[in-house]
Amino acid sequence: MAPTGGGLEPLPARWVWFLTVAASIAVVGAVLVAPYLPSQDGPQHLYLAHLSIHYSDPGSIYAETYRPTQAVTAQGFNFLYSPLAELLPWRRALQVTLGIILLGWSWAFVALTRALRPERFVLGLLGFATAFQWALYMGFFSFLISTSVSLAIIALALRFSTWDLRHRVLLGVLVTLQGVFHLFGAQVTLLFLGVLTLVRHERGRWLREVGTLALISLPIAWLVARTAGAFSASSNLPSAGPDAPLPVAERLLLIRGVFVGGPAWRGWPVFVLALVALASWSYRWRRGRGSRDELALGVTSALLLSAGVLAPLHLATWQFFSPRFLPLGVMLALPLLSVEALTRRFARLASVGAIVLFSGASLAWSGWFNRAAYEQCRNSLAGLEQPIRRQGYRLPVVLQAACERDVHPTIAEAYPFVEPVTNIGALYAVEQGGVVPYTFTARADLHPFVLTDQAKASLPPVSPRSQFWWVYENRLTRLDERARFPLTTTLASQGSRFEDVLFHGLEEDRQVFLQRGFRTVWDSGKMAILQFEGCTLDLTVESAAEPKHPTLLEYSWFPSDSVFSAPPILAKAFAGTGTATASLRGVPCGVVRLRVFVDEDESADFSAADTTCERSEQDGAVLFDVSRESPHFRCRLPPKPVDRPGLR
Repeated sequence: MAPTGGGLEPLPARWVWFLTVAASIAVVGAVLVAPYLPSQDGPQHLYLAHLSIHYSDPGSIYAETYRPTQAVTAQGFNFLYSPLAELLPWRRALQVTLGIILLGWSWAFVALTRALRPERFVLGLLGFATAFQWALYMGFFSFLISTSVSLAIIALALRFSTWDLRHRVLLGVLVTLQGVFHLFGAQVTLLFLGVLTLVRHERGRWLREVGTLALISLPIAWLVARTAGAFSASSNLPSAGPDAPLPVAERLLLIRGVFVGGPAWRGWPVFVLALVALASWSYRWRRGRGSRDELALGVTSALLLSAGVLAPLHLATWQFFSPRFLPLGVMLALPLLSVEALTRRFARLASVGAIVLFSGASLAWSGWFNRAAYEQCRNSLAGLEQPIRRQGYRLPVVLQAACERDVHPTIAEAYPFVEPVTNIGALYAVEQGGVVPYTFTARADLHPFVLTDQAKASLPPVSPRSQFWWVYENRLTRLDERARFPLTTTLASQGSRFEDVLFHGLEEDRQVFLQRGFRTVWDSGKMAILQFEGCTLDLTVESAAEPKHPTLLEYSWFPSDSVFSAPPILAKAFAGTGTATASLRGVPCGVVRLRVFVDEDESADFSAADTTCERSEQDGAVLFDVSRESPHFRCRLPPKPVDRPGLR
């Protein structure tokens, strides 16, 4: 029986359509089964969209903290999500947005298979099987939208057997719009269009055709130059950190997880099929049985897969560079599987059955995994249900970026590098309000918002997050509890300047915060919302002679060296008695490095000329254990400055 309407014996087209609709329903169900789908960068994009929606709300500090930019790329997620978030609660709006993104990926691949050869329609089911992929759980939403658009534009380009002016204008507009969604997909689309142009035309027409394609590419070239800082006063892109070279064997093993992901039975087959497709296409092409359109797909796929295997994992300014080539590299190869060329009915039945079974099993696993991922992170997300409202600065301290490990497999085991709690502070800011550091607001050419000068001056300093993983999580470099104490104390001292701390980590590290004066507003598992109260330090300063200058008070959270200042004691406070008292509230509990000195040289800073407490160290400080039971410190000032020749 000859195939009709895109059907493939023994599966008629109407059954393929039925399975495609069923797969679409399964995709939506796999999204809805989890109230929230944990992802790494997803909260960042939600936060930026939240800023754009509520930027001008009465009483909001967003306008004081951020200023809008003219960034025009990586906007795909915001375009889809923000209108929905205006109408729906943010979690429901996110579910709808993710459903649209995943269906867009799936149906774009269906369109590609039908555009190349209608009788390969059944291969379109593999689009649904690969929809729940690594980029989704990494939170690369705009990237995923853009790659989906690549599949759709490539399908459209293949449907146009020849391109007239209308076709070229349409392709140019679509690629430009795709570049606004995300530049990566647009550049891959242009690569394919370039290859297709060369293989469809004789050499004598190459110059003209490539020149026309170059005109189509101008807007994308402008976007690339603009994003790279060519038109900015500062051309330095944010650093993604140095690349850690991986052995070839390790790189190859990573391939399973950095596209389809999941268990081996789910992660490897599409790569094997892609290689089989390329090999079979090459065999047919050498024997003159392949089309020029197949040649364009094969060459582009081979280039992308080679880049996915050979390119660095990270660039200096772009993390996870090489894995981004793999999705389109695989998906452009799969339509080359010539299932219609199988001559035996059993072989066709087996191949069609394998595609249907794999696609169904992959979608079923994704639904199960999404629910399991939510359950793993339930404790970390539970605070979103608390009736907490914030308006000020909030400090996320994420010392353990993985969720609870009592449900298997963990997210990172199924999808390498995914740390679903890394940006959870942004998620709490979306739900409860407030402003958090560690956001995608570094550069006006790349991000829709950047900090105002006022915010840069008022936002308390924070430690770089790059050091957290090495100290708290990495199995090879992780320090023990005692060795972690100085950094944990530094983080606690920084958190004391924020409205609250969004803590995620081990109990022993949280205890450092509690022992230094934080109270628990709410906690569940690794997650806690903490607020600083501190201890009260009653200070008595005795002077043999009444000081002629103010007595300055400084303290730091030992062993951290960040200095906090208290209101000075004026000279007139010693009048008549030679004794002055002060009560310092909000001092850290535990050991502090306390410095009390008379500012003899009026420098507002400690120097060798200043008078300090007896028995103080060379730097004028003394260690004192502040507690609720012994909050009193007595300082005796000598009659004249102590000579400290070694002080600088």
